[in-house]
Amino acid sequence: MKKNTLILADRITFPIFCLVLFSIIMKRPIKVLCGILPALRLSRLFINHCLMRVCDISFVYYDHLDLHGSNIPKVLIESFGELKDNINERSFLLCEQIFERTVAPSRTYRNIAALFNHDRRVNNLFRKALLLHYCKIYTSLIECGSLVAAQADGGFGRVYLLGSRDYFNACKCYIETFRPFSVDVHLPFKRYFLIWNWLLGLALSLAVPVYVLSTILRRLSKTANISPVAKPIWLSTGINYTFLTNFFSETSDVYRSAFHVKDALFLLEGSDSGQMLRYSSERAVEIVNVKNTPLSLNYIVNNVIRPVYCGTFFRQFLLSLSGEGNLLYWRIMYKAVTDKINFETLARRYGVRMYLTARFNENNAAKVMTINAFKGQAVGFQFGDVAHPLMNLFVNAYASVNHFFMYGDGLTEFKKCGHIIDSFHPVGLDRMDAFFRFKEQAGFLRLKHNPEKAFVIVVFGPAYNETLPRHRNVLSFYHSVFAAFLQVVDHNVKFIIKVHKKSSMADGEADFPELATLIELFRDHPKVHYCYYENPYELLAIADMVITWSSSTTGLEAIAAGKPTVFVDPMKSRYLIYGSFHPSLVVSGKKDLQRLVDMTIKGEYPVSPEVYERILRLYCAPNDGQAFQRILDILIDLDVRQWANTGDFN
Repeated sequence: MKKNTLILADRITFPIFCLVLFSIIMKRPIKVLCGILPALRLSRLFINHCLMRVCDISFVYYDHLDLHGSNIPKVLIESFGELKDNINERSFLLCEQIFERTVAPSRTYRNIAALFNHDRRVNNLFRKALLLHYCKIYTSLIECGSLVAAQADGGFGRVYLLGSRDYFNACKCYIETFRPFSVDVHLPFKRYFLIWNWLLGLALSLAVPVYVLSTILRRLSKTANISPVAKPIWLSTGINYTFLTNFFSETSDVYRSAFHVKDALFLLEGSDSGQMLRYSSERAVEIVNVKNTPLSLNYIVNNVIRPVYCGTFFRQFLLSLSGEGNLLYWRIMYKAVTDKINFETLARRYGVRMYLTARFNENNAAKVMTINAFKGQAVGFQFGDVAHPLMNLFVNAYASVNHFFMYGDGLTEFKKCGHIIDSFHPVGLDRMDAFFRFKEQAGFLRLKHNPEKAFVIVVFGPAYNETLPRHRNVLSFYHSVFAAFLQVVDHNVKFIIKVHKKSSMADGEADFPELATLIELFRDHPKVHYCYYENPYELLAIADMVITWSSSTTGLEAIAAGKPTVFVDPMKSRYLIYGSFHPSLVVSGKKDLQRLVDMTIKGEYPVSPEVYERILRLYCAPNDGQAFQRILDILIDLDVRQWANTGDFN
């Protein structure tokens, strides 16, 4: 009996169809895993339609700590926790290998580095692009393929790996390093893909400069030479409404702020700008779309045509002729050039002293290099619980800012992640400031949420509308929670369940009927209350115990609040760090959770205050409700020193 054939491909291409046809002729059972959903092109849709009729094809692609796609094999869903850990860890290691072996010695790297005067942050410009758009694709594809191959009945006799955009031999490098398959892996059509990618790179060497020039000429304006208007504070996307109200003296009723709305400039760079738009409309803050800032003819000639077109683009065209100008290089170059032009224009028009951002999941290296060239400073804020290494590797990895505000000083894993940050400022967890204010109102809040004077267990659970690979684990989480509830239902206890995102159950009912059924069983129970829009820090203030989902930052906040806390992690991540402090902090099944809930109600929570103190010293210190005030004080000190350095006190 002939064994199965496994075909792994990063996208739908004609060579896949040829390979499937060959396997059919040889009468071999075929399984296809494709890394990217087919584009809306007739040729690819036709090939996809044909493949679906003759073989078992699945689409799986990994993005933002999650697995997406269609017809996802069951084994990937069941092993999602281990799969997620492997993809995040190994894609980072692959990124480092490829950068050191192939990218750093390349002439393209030196070409783009010259555009930024060989600023050291060019390293992260490339590293972040590799991690976001390249290593992640092939790591997830191969890891998914290895799990499917290992669990298949009868095994696979042949594995084919087709990397149509494998510019740096990532597939070969990955297989040699991690050896994910027990059989030999064949890399067919490699020469075909190399020739095709060379032609595409050559085409882009002509198309990208034309496109960039067309977008620039649309911004040509006679008024672009007006005198600069000093706007010392720039706020990028990723900044929430609460941050804005606390940051400016005009709207801050809690903190002492030296920053004023008239000195602010909001930059709209992404899709998450709704809260900035709300605040700006209320306070008349100037908003700038970086892609539409007017340019003068003099600036275009001296700062775009000469250095970029006559220098960077022309040299890259010559490199493309020699075979080095692949698609990823041109993507990096396009992003770097446009960011440089946009931010340089803003710096010339408004002046630069400080740029604030929380968008570390984007590649911001070119922006920071441009800001620094104009003697401005880039300031970043911790996003999520950086004590969790996966947050380091895929959100904060390769961060490029001058000053970084973080919750605590013990983020050793984060500091290994290849970032380029000049100074760290441990200020405490700024969101805990709200808890300390609500803590003073705990008596009133208990009457509001808990008139029965019961033992309150607050559950911060995952959203109901999670993706398919998470469904199994989300359902396991809520099964464990309700099993624990049923065990202690005879006690004077109240479960308050707050979903992670501000969503209603209706958002997830259509595609998650199993959870909808489970939730409805307890909808009218007097000891269960579901929350959707309530302030989580109100609930934290009245909680006698906190149960939280996996690696949610809410768990760290609950520890900082001194509440008996349990992380429920059905995915059994090997990177959930709190379990190393005490095994009872992290559980994966309902029996362990039932035991801990019962013990806590009886006053026998097994984790000592000394354990909490060790965690807080590392990941949330100081913990006194003044974190945001420290941020404001440090920022004003940095700004004053910047004025002194530039000689500008206006």
